Amino acid sequence: MVLSSAPERLAARPGEPGGGNTLVVPLVAGDTTAQSRARAIASGLLAPLAARFAVTVAPPSEVSLLESHLEEWLAQSPRLLLLPFGQPAVRELATLAEPLQPGLAERRGEEVSRHAFPTPTGAVTRPIFAPLEGVACAETQLAPLLRLFPGWPGHYLCLSSSSVRLALLCCPAGGEEPGEATSGVLFLLETALGLRTSRWKADGEILLSYIQSLVGAVLRGPALQCADTLQSYSPFYLLTPPWLR
Repeated sequence: MVLSSAPERLAARPGEPGGGNTLVVPLVAGDTTAQSRARAIASGLLAPLAARFAVTVAPPSEVSLLESHLEEWLAQSPRLLLLPFGQPAVRELATLAEPLQPGLAERRGEEVSRHAFPTPTGAVTRPIFAPLEGVACAETQLAPLLRLFPGWPGHYLCLSSSSVRLALLCCPAGGEEPGEATSGVLFLLETALGLRTSRWKADGEILLSYIQSLVGAVLRGPALQCADTLQSYSPFYLLTPPWLR
């Protein structure tokens, strides 16, 4: 379900396996304008996934409030997916990821392990055509846009203990530094979500579906599964499409 600031919260409906009992928290940072656009896109992008994967989507929050809200979020669910939206949020979350592990271990009184996973490949709802190529690979065409906004890098982190699991889409230490966000990618997503009108709606919907499928792949992936199954996944699992597993 999608949480609102009001006390009333909708019950999550059964959906695809893999995401249940996970709280998805969109994170934003930067100036007021950047945060406003990122919040609107994050809310619209994640809302359909709540029912589909039977997860709960929290209202967008500033990355700087992560530590103060962490226990509140963990009280709602022992599994968190922290999704930064925009380059400022990705960079700020990356700086918080390192101290988050020992801080979580101290608060929980248990050992917290750290794993890095390659960000899975998304899928699209319709074919992509490239000039002189015909049908093109969705990842090749859209991954560069994804690195611009939401800004997610090629790897994501999982912090896990016997009682909680956190997946963070941020750049691990030594990872590739994300580039600057572009207004063009924001414009496409806003058009797809009906936040503005333009002739690029179909292109925006392709990009939107790719990002949504990527979030779904993370929800189904090993980072948010039970702790005792984490080590059982081989590297080939991460490279295998969900429908072939």
